[in-house]
Amino acid sequence: DLGVTWRAQPQLRLEVEHARDAVFRARAPAIQRLPIGTVARARAAATLLRGPAYGAHLGPVTQARVLRLQAAARQAILPPTGTLHTWEVWLAVLLPGHRLDIRAVAGLQAAEAVHRAPQACWLPAWTEYQVRAPRPGSTLAPVAALLLWIEALGAGWRGPDFLVDPWGGLLQWRAMSWAEVAHELRGWWRQKRWEEGAERRSPDLGLPPCRAVDRTASRALLARLYSARDRGVLRAALAAGLTTMIRRWNARQAESPTCPHCEGPPETLPHRLWWCPAWEYLRLGEGGQVVRPEGPDEGLTGLVSHPAEEPAGRMVVAAAGGPGLPIVWPRTIGDWGGLGARVEVS
Repeated sequence: DLGVTWRAQPQLRLEVEHARDAVFRARAPAIQRLPIGTVARARAAATLLRGPAYGAHLGPVTQARVLRLQAAARQAILPPTGTLHTWEVWLAVLLPGHRLDIRAVAGLQAAEAVHRAPQACWLPAWTEYQVRAPRPGSTLAPVAALLLWIEALGAGWRGPDFLVDPWGGLLQWRAMSWAEVAHELRGWWRQKRWEEGAERRSPDLGLPPCRAVDRTASRALLARLYSARDRGVLRAALAAGLTTMIRRWNARQAESPTCPHCEGPPETLPHRLWWCPAWEYLRLGEGGQVVRPEGPDEGLTGLVSHPAEEPAGRMVVAAAGGPGLPIVWPRTIGDWGGLGARVEVS
């Protein structure tokens, strides 16, 4: 029982975690050299990260540990030329990124442990934390890990049986199956990471951080490409990882940021993709008109966000329901491809 052992010997837990992290970081360069593609390398890294993540919810996960493992995971997955990629796009859109984030893994493990616990065990623990905040080294480690992670995601509580999602919706999580709860929590985590990346790289991505990114629409073209090289280029474009003269100039690798193709303004990523006249012929649609991103829901790299009426990536419920009451969904006009009156966009 790691919980009993590590509470009695907290220093032993730190030594075990340090050893596991060191093994994972040492394996990262070997994963990067595997000729299996970026997505396959991500699966391999996620599998190896299960070692450091084992029992992570039984103690506090420090920010230093999160950053070390995140850097190792990025080194294992992306090629050496992928330093310009927006890592949050890979985590939130292109990969099952929650498996590559030690804090997300710990939070999900804690949530599953609490969800499977009897009400007689969960209620006293939750009640105790209402009078004192969770702190590192707490004896109720899984509960503390869950409460801290929920707070970090921008969600909250309305009693021990109800979660309030980041958009104000009510979730009767104890009455739902674990698969449904995990799906919701992963969505909250993806939105949090997307907000961080969209704000940090807003000039390149061109999407508001508050809008949920549409993962299905953004990855639709990947399923239609048969060449691994084309799929790799598209992923690099979606993650804003293409090299431009302005980036080379900022890195002191070029004498001028001027676009070498049109010799006009500086070659930024939006200029290269959408405005450089040298590539105008590649932007022509079927009718001969120039195609460019339109509206706030289309980004500069090909990413698409959900509309404003779907802040959580789906239609907002008309009533969240209460104890023993079902959720009331908004009615729609017509039949959306046989889906009927109850429509959920995820």
